[in-house]
Amino acid sequence: MAKEIKTKSTALMLIVIIAAILIIINLISLNLFSRFDLTDENIYSLSDASKDLVSELNDRLTIKAYITDDLPAPHNGHARYLKDMLDDYKAYSNGYLQYEFIDPVKAGKEEEAMSYRIPAVQFNVFRNDKTEFIKAYKGLVMLYGDKQHILPFIETTQNLEYELSLAIKKLTTTDIPFIGFTMGNMEPDMTQGLTVAYQLLQEEYRVQFIDLDNVRNLPEQLDALFVVQPKEKLSAWELYLIDQFIMRGGKVSFLFNPFDINVSQAMVAPVDNGLDNMLRSYGIGVKDSLIVDAQCNVIPVTRDMGGFRVQSISQYPYFIKISNFNDSIPIVKDLNSLDMLFVSPHDLSIPLRENQTREILFTSSDMTGSRAIPVDISPEKK
Repeated sequence: MAKEIKTKSTALMLIVIIAAILIIINLISLNLFSRFDLTDENIYSLSDASKDLVSELNDRLTIKAYITDDLPAPHNGHARYLKDMLDDYKAYSNGYLQYEFIDPVKAGKEEEAMSYRIPAVQFNVFRNDKTEFIKAYKGLVMLYGDKQHILPFIETTQNLEYELSLAIKKLTTTDIPFIGFTMGNMEPDMTQGLTVAYQLLQEEYRVQFIDLDNVRNLPEQLDALFVVQPKEKLSAWELYLIDQFIMRGGKVSFLFNPFDINVSQAMVAPVDNGLDNMLRSYGIGVKDSLIVDAQCNVIPVTRDMGGFRVQSISQYPYFIKISNFNDSIPIVKDLNSLDMLFVSPHDLSIPLRENQTREILFTSSDMTGSRAIPVDISPEKK
């Protein structure tokens, strides 16, 4: 049971950290890019951010959509949706954006599609009372100068504008964002535990690991700093450098669990990483407790019954389901649910400085309580 909780806890922590890193980096890159919306008549319209982005093009951007004609539903609808979207992009591009739809088989351009790593895929089609398999293409390439961006397969139209505008931003940006990760306080090794996030970041960003205790200043070109899960206390000098970076307009993301979860003994104890006082000065505080919620997930629990080990499913109130999101915040407004394990409540009673603001991204349900630390987290104690 302890191993099951530990595995789930570790996996969720890594997922949350990776997601948070990529979301924040995209927000930095896109300057709070707002995703598409629909008009009251449900007609597609580009966001203002996408209109501004494409209107600033100063060179030819060519989009080649390698899409087979007469695709089965729902893929045929995706093709029409993409064409309408590209028409809007083109209308705001001052003539710099051009696109074409190509059926690789009919046009004899299968090799061209493959040269852009756009593969042929197999679709099931029901015709003449039987199922047939057809070879088809459904991807695109964006060409800008000597650079290119490929979407090998467009699976859905959800977030398609976001993906296209993010690609345009990357193609047209000459300055590569520079991000840093603190090290030296038992942070997770990005090249091991967070390998996926590290590889994705290296593709688009300049990444540097910074031991704050061994530098006089943070690099002036640094766009953002990430403090990820430090297990040891940061020194006064490290805190000073972080504070000075914030004071001069730098962006800092603190991603950590303030408690040490001993799964084998089913106990939780506080971790002193030295960040508490500084975060409180910015109006951020974490209470010494864990949230329990009747709106929770289930976990497998193994028990001894009459000499036999029996596994059953049990609700686990520390594994909460989030469904209340702040619709005014772009990074969470389109989420339907979020699962979180071992979560602590924020202390909203901390006063804010002048010109400071604090926004809540999401909240637990109305059936929420809390358990003070230290606490027994075994399923039997729920």
